Amino acid sequence: MSVMQRTLVNLDMIKDDIAMLPAHAYASASHQKLVRQYRELLVSIDALLPQVTEKQFRTFTAQTELCHLLSQKQMVGVQQKMISSVLAYWDADQKAQGILAAEFDPQADKRLDLLQVKAVRAKSQLKTVADAMGKADYQAFVSALGLAGTELEWSQLCARE
Repeated sequence: MSVMQRTLVNLDMIKDDIAMLPAHAYASASHQKLVRQYRELLVSIDALLPQVTEKQFRTFTAQTELCHLLSQKQMVGVQQKMISSVLAYWDADQKAQGILAAEFDPQADKRLDLLQVKAVRAKSQLKTVADAMGKADYQAFVSALGLAGTELEWSQLCARE
């Protein structure tokens, strides 16, 4: 089994682990850890991409359940960027919630504003990429990372004003 195949199998296993998380585990430490591991494997795959053709890549992904998520080599980089945006959003949102819950002082107000801007920026970046991907591809991404039924779902993220 080649390095690419092993890495794709590992990615598929992490996707399955994410799917087994209970709904209340959204953005929990275990969920974030699995999403980070997923991103690390995407980085590993990205490093291997110059060595394979588009056809070889599709052959590799066809052997896993990732064929609809990674339909092209370029989707590896796209998903890395999207996951980075999701993690940045979670980080900023959790820090903002911590400030609201515990330490609201004059300095906390400034930190809260900065964190809320950071969360909005991350969500905006995710929305931009989601629009470019299209609804079907984005929904497959959301499903794979356990983001369905959240504020990062297509209907919430791409709602038209």
